[in-house]
Amino acid sequence: GYVHRDIKASNFCLANSHAINQNPDELKLVLVDYGICRSFKDKSGELKTPRTDIKFRGTNRYASLAAHYGEEQSTKDDMESWFYMMVELISGNLPWSFLHRDQNKEVAAMKEACRTTEGSLIMMKYCPRVS
Repeated sequence: GYVHRDIKASNFCLANSHAINQNPDELKLVLVDYGICRSFKDKSGELKTPRTDIKFRGTNRYASLAAHYGEEQSTKDDMESWFYMMVELISGNLPWSFLHRDQNKEVAAMKEACRTTEGSLIMMKYCPRVS
């Protein structure tokens, strides 16, 4: 029922499962920093009515296009951020990595371009191929 709104590598940690009363031989991936998370369901479990004209929240590099465009975020936006994070972890950078954090419009334009076939090939140039 919550959207994190700031998915990035520095908001994940590995925890020994023994520390959380589980199998001590396993590691768990734990999401942290819920400072800007938001519930998208009301007390009865129904979806809240989306707000309009939302201020930007999150980290420019990984934010979804909805965040850039001032739209209400949902779980799909956390997944989009996760995707950008994974591409960067695998390939070493994103096409907009060189832009400054106050260049939201430019970053959003580059993310839009990456939604085309040619743009996605550029973004994932150094990612492993599946045959």
